[in-house]
Amino acid sequence: MGLRTADGRVLTGPEKRTSVLAVLLLHLNRAISPDLLTSALWDEEPPRHSRTVVQGHISRIRAALAQADAPARGIELATLGGGYVLRAPDEHLDSHRFATLTAQARGAAAAAAVPLLRRALGLWHGAALAGTAYTGVLTAAAQSLEDARLTAVENLGVALLRSRNAPEAVALLRPEAAAHPLRETLLAVLLEAMAACGQQSSAIEAFHRTRRLLKENLGIEPGPVLSSVYAGLLGPSRRTGDVWTAPAPDATRPYPPEARRPAPAPEVRSAPGRRPDLLPRPPAGFIGRAPELRHLAALTGPADGPAASVPPVVLITGPAGVGKTSLALRWAHQHTARYPDGCLFADLRGFSANGEVDEMQVLRMFLQALGVPASHVPDTSQAAAALYRSRVTDRRLLVVLDNARGSAQVRSLLPSGRHCTTLVTSRNRLDGLVVTDGAEPLVLREFPARTGVALLRSVLGEARVAEEEAEAHRLARLCDGLPLALRITAARLRARPSWSLRAMADELANEQQRLLLLRAEDMSVAAALGVSVAQLTARDAALFHALGRFPGREFDDWTAAALVGLPRPEVSEGLDRLGAAHLVHEERPGRYVLHDLVRLFARDAGSHDTAGADAARRRLLDHYARTLRHAVTVVDPSGDPPVPLPVHGGAGPHGPRFDDSAQALHWYGTEHENLRAVASLALTSATGTPSGSEDDHPAWLLPALLWPLVVWRPHGGWTPVLERALQAVEDPSATAVTPPEGSAVPVARARLHAALGRLYAETGRLPQGGRHLAVAAALLRHHAQHATNAQVLMMLGNAQARLGRPERADHVHVRALTSAVGAGVCPPGMLTHYRQARLALAEHRLEDAADHFARSLALAPADQYQLWRAWMAGVHGRELRRTGHMAEAREHLLHALVLARRHHLRVHTAQVLWQLAEIAEDLGDAEAAEDYRGQAQQEDGRVLQG
Repeated sequence: MGLRTADGRVLTGPEKRTSVLAVLLLHLNRAISPDLLTSALWDEEPPRHSRTVVQGHISRIRAALAQADAPARGIELATLGGGYVLRAPDEHLDSHRFATLTAQARGAAAAAAVPLLRRALGLWHGAALAGTAYTGVLTAAAQSLEDARLTAVENLGVALLRSRNAPEAVALLRPEAAAHPLRETLLAVLLEAMAACGQQSSAIEAFHRTRRLLKENLGIEPGPVLSSVYAGLLGPSRRTGDVWTAPAPDATRPYPPEARRPAPAPEVRSAPGRRPDLLPRPPAGFIGRAPELRHLAALTGPADGPAASVPPVVLITGPAGVGKTSLALRWAHQHTARYPDGCLFADLRGFSANGEVDEMQVLRMFLQALGVPASHVPDTSQAAAALYRSRVTDRRLLVVLDNARGSAQVRSLLPSGRHCTTLVTSRNRLDGLVVTDGAEPLVLREFPARTGVALLRSVLGEARVAEEEAEAHRLARLCDGLPLALRITAARLRARPSWSLRAMADELANEQQRLLLLRAEDMSVAAALGVSVAQLTARDAALFHALGRFPGREFDDWTAAALVGLPRPEVSEGLDRLGAAHLVHEERPGRYVLHDLVRLFARDAGSHDTAGADAARRRLLDHYARTLRHAVTVVDPSGDPPVPLPVHGGAGPHGPRFDDSAQALHWYGTEHENLRAVASLALTSATGTPSGSEDDHPAWLLPALLWPLVVWRPHGGWTPVLERALQAVEDPSATAVTPPEGSAVPVARARLHAALGRLYAETGRLPQGGRHLAVAAALLRHHAQHATNAQVLMMLGNAQARLGRPERADHVHVRALTSAVGAGVCPPGMLTHYRQARLALAEHRLEDAADHFARSLALAPADQYQLWRAWMAGVHGRELRRTGHMAEAREHLLHALVLARRHHLRVHTAQVLWQLAEIAEDLGDAEAAEDYRGQAQQEDGRVLQG
């Protein structure tokens, strides 16, 4: 097991690195999750640092590939989403070449098949996956590869026999049979070859030796294939070419079907009976799922198509209550005609409080359904599984295995017949079943709103839903699209014909009682979720309950680590496991959500731990405060220090770091809704509580840290939070948390006024915005925050101009530039040229004004603060318009628009567009005016929505 370079060298490594490489190669050109790699390295509970170990091996494999110049040959190890994919041409993989050659041999004449199979077997260099970890995943994969090799050996023996070369067949097969004494198919070909060489007595002796081994080791008799060959040995001499042909492996699967080859089984006469049908009745009132049913049909193959080389296994997974069993049964009942030999069903009870069903119990049920008398069912599960596989080999059979907890629970129940189909349902992802058994996953999601309404309509009737269509959609949303919750709600409404849909929706809208209402007799959403959570480890359960305390919707692993108080790598692995259990959904790479009902369950389950909730809230506030402050320092190049953080001894994991303002602003754009939710939670929690210690973060901290992010990315939803935070700062009695002494409070107060003024002005409340900006400017000047003061004055001047006060606006703009020069943000010449431009405009000297504005603009600090350049161009255009020079004004405003859009200054973009619309109107260009207004409205909408 290793990488062979162009010069013939084989690159290997320690056992775990070789194991990682093995899984990547077995899934060549397909993405695999870190969870799969972890399960390949550790059979038991992986160590806490397992993710780090995997990442380290990935890095070293990448380095080895680069050293061998693999990228030049189209080979790369890439990161895809949260997993990895090894990309390479298929022909570079020995196992692919092996499968291709054996597939070619399958359809060839004996003389042509011999060299093909010899080339295929010549690709083997030792045992399959040698040097890898001895784990269940890799052991099963190695066994599958070894079975494929043995099948090729058997087929080569058959081809040699048909080519009249029996002695060579014996020489080939005898050592393999000695190494695999219980492999009946191998021995069957060997016995034929021995008989063809005149060694009939030796062949008979070999049969009896094998029969004794089977009886002693497995408690069974030889199967039909070997027994048939033995019967031929006792009869007339057989022609050399009249031999049994071993089944050929499938070249299209990473793991050949021999992983589920029929084990030796005794011949048992079937009891008389009808076609077995163990399926429960079809699900009543089945709604929707048309795309999933079509996909399920595609995965199982066409009904009239050829038999699959590998029996299809479809794995249906999804959260509790999403309808996995209903989908499986719906499809099964729709397609029973495809399976004339019967349908088997077993509820494995993998998530039952009473424990899983015994494997032997299922095998006994299946065997008896297939006609095996109870007295002939073997006593051991291994022998029973072998008999089960032998009974279904040539049947067209459907097997439904419901509620499986793990891959190991279903493996012995997978049929081996090429005409058989298996459907497995589970709340867990069962990655192992995908890895070693080639299962095709089908993930069920919650219903969209229209399907949820259709379900309500099917239970309540068309008329009742039509009367309150909007409330029906509301109920579907409150039930989170979960079919179980929707059916319970519909049943409650049907039992209460006097209730309106609105009344039920109002009841469910109360989050404190929603889960209590979603129960009917022995069914409830909470109980279904509780069973899933009960399967978690203590650490994963603690993480799940901590996530229920998050006040926002979407979070990353940094936030989850802060909530639970554990290292981020450990939390990332925990999130993967919660995702595998369908308790957490990775909505996009690195961003997770808990659906509403799951979030409520997680929150309620941890509601008794008030101390833990308080600690989680403090860690969460600390995480966001430190990350937000870091973002502010990256975005604001002025040098004015932001609001200081109090000393905090319980700091959790460090948050993300940003290399430039683009990264910081992207983080703020992603997290602004969470920041607002956490800030609101802090302000609400502070009300009516005892004063916090000096280490506590004040409730107003996050809103006070918003400046200057609110300049670049204003979000209208912050206004009520900023108002509450400002009230808390200016009136400490409004909350019981006393602001700490020192510079934090006045700086916080100034920046809260500035942020609130900015948002008021940009949402059209110019007088209120102007007042807050004026207060902010006075406070900032007093506390020597000159660069920030210059920004605030610039906005105050813009507000005065929009209020129709050009002289006052001009005065404030001069103050803004003066403050900027004093802070070192702008050079003195910028202010001088600005004043000269204003004077020239007043005297209608347009060329001089344009020259001075251009010089002033050229001196703007392009490498520090692009807002100044866009602002200067906009001021020039506005002043030209005010003095009646419309064409020149439009030219400068178009330049300002280019600058504003280039640097993503949405507010400034909207302002310039409104001015361009007014100029177009003045110039009589109504079409252009309408276009500019439409663009301005779009920008205003983006500003308010974030």
